[in-house]
Amino acid sequence: MLISPTQPFKESLAPFPPSPPREPILGHYRKLPLENAHLKHLEYVRKYNSDIVYFNVFGNHMIVLRWQKFANEILDKRGANYMDRPRFVLFDVMGWGLTLTFTPYGPRFKLPRSALQTNFIKSAIVNYRPIQEDEARQAVARILRKPADWDKSLRRFASAIVLRIGFGVVVKSNDDPYIEIATNANLATYPGTTLVDYMPIFQSTENEKAGVPNEMDMADIQGATASVFIAGSNTTLATTTVAVLNMVMNPYVFRKAREEIDSVVGLERLPTLADRAALRYIDYLVEETTGWRPLSPIGIPHKSLQDDVYEGMFMPKGTYVYYNTYAMSRDPSVYKDPESFNPDRYTPKEEGGDGEPFLVGPFGFGRRICVGRHLAQASVWIIMATFIATMELEMRVGVDGKPIEQNREDSAKIASRAL
Repeated sequence: MLISPTQPFKESLAPFPPSPPREPILGHYRKLPLENAHLKHLEYVRKYNSDIVYFNVFGNHMIVLRWQKFANEILDKRGANYMDRPRFVLFDVMGWGLTLTFTPYGPRFKLPRSALQTNFIKSAIVNYRPIQEDEARQAVARILRKPADWDKSLRRFASAIVLRIGFGVVVKSNDDPYIEIATNANLATYPGTTLVDYMPIFQSTENEKAGVPNEMDMADIQGATASVFIAGSNTTLATTTVAVLNMVMNPYVFRKAREEIDSVVGLERLPTLADRAALRYIDYLVEETTGWRPLSPIGIPHKSLQDDVYEGMFMPKGTYVYYNTYAMSRDPSVYKDPESFNPDRYTPKEEGGDGEPFLVGPFGFGRRICVGRHLAQASVWIIMATFIATMELEMRVGVDGKPIEQNREDSAKIASRAL
């Protein structure tokens, strides 16, 4: 018989947020979806008439936030209380336990993150432009030689950027062994999908650094660089692949982007990151891709360090906080026709557009926001600009001579799972 230890009862005047019925022992475990979680959580929102829904699994408290304002108020404004992470047991077993993205709050989080921030702030990533531009040109050259392997060339590009910057490793081919390592690492990084991630007996071990708190050892350095490797390659690959598929389905987007590049850059050279400020539609294209199908639809959970009450709802110490970025991108008060792939939605109102804001959330919130987000966005931008400047896109033709229609859900699946 499995007996679940529960957290000590704390009397609170505030109730927990609304939740589904709970089963004995398992709690809500069987209510937590392992696939299409962002869609299932929207069903719970409607069913229980609450934009914050509560779950309890083996004594672990969890909430899922629907709207961006809740994430801003809880994870940003109260960020000091929500900077911790749950322990992901499977990651520890696989050797990824010290990866900065998943490291609980403490010395092993603070020191490596501070070191990474110094190297990945907006002003610092200018130093990586030559690498990004070189790898983008290598990628399109490979695609031009072998168009059928365009996706492999994009995969190589995504891994090559972070390997050169983070490790000094040059990826020489589409079949380089390092690419397989990157693929396997990304497949492993989908938190909260295994039973052991919720069982208290496994959560009791703290992933903290012993010893002097002001020094980093080799494990800390490896964990910091591994976070660059995983996050950078995953984000870049998924975003570029989904962008290409959507340009095939929406040819006018490709044509408009190409016309902008031809007008600003001309036909005598390729775009560089120095052109970015003048090529705004490419920025809109990248932002629309990340907003249309967020890469991590319910985010990587934060964990609270102390009890909290928000809008009359009690959230105990140790609560896991997920945020539904997919739902945020569908907020009808912010976005018109969110299911359409429309980079023009971001055109300022004074220029005749809707002036809709870029989605906040794909790179996280608060003190856990992705350190490498500026590098990732720049990498996606340069490969998209270079790709559009050199390629022509058309649908594949079947044996009957007719174009094979691309399924919108194919790109949705690419974006919404770890690659």
